[in-house]
Amino acid sequence: NQKVHEYCLDETMLRQIHAILTTYPIPCIYFTNKGIISNNKAATHQHFVDALIRSGMSQAEIEQMLNSDGFGDYADEITDLDTLLQQNYIVYKCEFYARDEVQYQELCQKLNAIEHMAISGWISLNIECTHAWANKGDALKAYAQKQAIPMDQIVVLGDSSNDISMMKVVKHSIAMQNASDKVKAVAAYTLQYSHREDGVAYVIEQILERYGDQ
Repeated sequence: NQKVHEYCLDETMLRQIHAILTTYPIPCIYFTNKGIISNNKAATHQHFVDALIRSGMSQAEIEQMLNSDGFGDYADEITDLDTLLQQNYIVYKCEFYARDEVQYQELCQKLNAIEHMAISGWISLNIECTHAWANKGDALKAYAQKQAIPMDQIVVLGDSSNDISMMKVVKHSIAMQNASDKVKAVAAYTLQYSHREDGVAYVIEQILERYGDQ
């Protein structure tokens, strides 16, 4: 329960992101050292629900997810970026949703032009902006080195584009059945089960059955 290292989005990067989003306009969520901040709680919450619907989730599943896991809950609403910066928030990630595929591609192209920016996502039309060095792949390598775990002894499972950096650094990478084609193309294997079919549990059980005594 201790922070080992961090890479955050600096003021220049945040202002560049803000300038791009205001031309559409699109509300934004900031993942900070003081919790998750939205500049428009109602809009960002609805965008999130819309993305879940596009992914095929039922209304009952969405309600269960929102109620049990706290998705869509925000520590605060700060409508102005200057206010956020003046209150000394450290921003680790900005997240938002495009309206359609055309807008998604436009946003990614513009955001990719920002120096040291990494673009990923985890659900339909979702965009996550982090520092280029704040990714799962580098974090996994650093943790493995600290714990003296050989990289060829690590199994990675994922279904979203923010898992790709992690899949690229290990030999045993597995894409869930519900993963995008982009993720499946990178992974060494594709599982026959989705995350909602307990695919992760299935893989863990298989590993324990085969190698649990080693």
